[in-house]
Amino acid sequence: MYQARISNSGAIMAQGSAEELQKSFDVAKKTTYLVGVNPFQADREITARFIFSALLMLAIYVFCCYTLWVLGSEWQTSLEVFQVLMLNFLGTNKIWLGFMRVHDYYLLFVSTEEIYKKFDEDIRNRPILRKMVRILVAMLKSMVVIYTLSGSLIFLLMTTVVLITKEKVLLLRVYIPFVDHTTPVGYVITTAFHMLMIAFCVNGYLASDSVFVSTILPIVGYTNSLRREIDNFNASLDEIERNEEEITEQLMRIVKLHQMIVEYECQAVKFFKDSNLVQVSLQAGLLLVLVFMGLILHYLPAMCATLAVLFELTLYCSLGTVITTKNNQMMVDIYAINWHLLPKSQRMLVVFMLHRAQNGKNLYVGNFAPMNMTTYVQILKTVYTFLAMLITMMH
Repeated sequence: MYQARISNSGAIMAQGSAEELQKSFDVAKKTTYLVGVNPFQADREITARFIFSALLMLAIYVFCCYTLWVLGSEWQTSLEVFQVLMLNFLGTNKIWLGFMRVHDYYLLFVSTEEIYKKFDEDIRNRPILRKMVRILVAMLKSMVVIYTLSGSLIFLLMTTVVLITKEKVLLLRVYIPFVDHTTPVGYVITTAFHMLMIAFCVNGYLASDSVFVSTILPIVGYTNSLRREIDNFNASLDEIERNEEEITEQLMRIVKLHQMIVEYECQAVKFFKDSNLVQVSLQAGLLLVLVFMGLILHYLPAMCATLAVLFELTLYCSLGTVITTKNNQMMVDIYAINWHLLPKSQRMLVVFMLHRAQNGKNLYVGNFAPMNMTTYVQILKTVYTFLAMLITMMH
């Protein structure tokens, strides 16, 4: 029988590829561990690392408010503080979501591993699954490089400015109460805190976004594997001497796999819908502020942060586009099943799958817009419009 055959063929290789998927989660595991949130366990746990993260973000809010009070009506330097506030608020939303909904994250990882293992039962799916894992690992590594580079550039560029001008230039416009940053000791303390802020921000953003990518990108591998299953099924239908029992098992396996993918997509879309609204809205607003400060005010930290925020916005919208494309692919693949070679009862299963595929779930920015490259272009156009308006007002 078909199920026995794929099980036996899977036994040819002593080790499947499921462990490779687990290993690809290393970036998410390490970064979330540092902020004190563990999306790979079912229950919330208040750790010393989480308490430290919460207190650090609270301190940043307090210090930014203090800095705004000290600066008074200096709008240009106040914008530098607002940049830090917006970055911290975006980070707060990420860690709060991770902590409060850790169980939902856990269920997503459990579901994706179940689907992966189900496809991995057939050795012929493993090249597709392994390719998906390689893409996932490459994307996570690129995120580490981009975010780390963005944070490191702030330190490197500002250090260069200090060496050239011989002045005590701060990395960020954030003052610490009762610490005089104009003195040697105060400058060292303030700079050390700024470096801690940058490192925490880089790791926190990596933690949240690596979890998002690790739960969404595997859908690509699942839909491609489903296509291969359907191709094999059609080949079985075209055989001169058909094994009806095997064909039935193949069809039921395809129905089950498609159901698992659809349910997983529904689970992910429902979970990320509201958080995507907050994330994308803040990213768009932050991008406007950063570009304005970088191009018009020539503020170096803003130029560096723009790199990470633009990359993050591009990442979110491109993944949304990929999921939409793969949903359309699944619909075409199911439609390509040679249903006319099936008995009436089995045709109804194909019709049911096609109906579900036509109502595929896509990532959304709240209830307002699909999260795809069309929305991405619209966001960039809006940012450009507001930026042009601000430049015109200044002149």
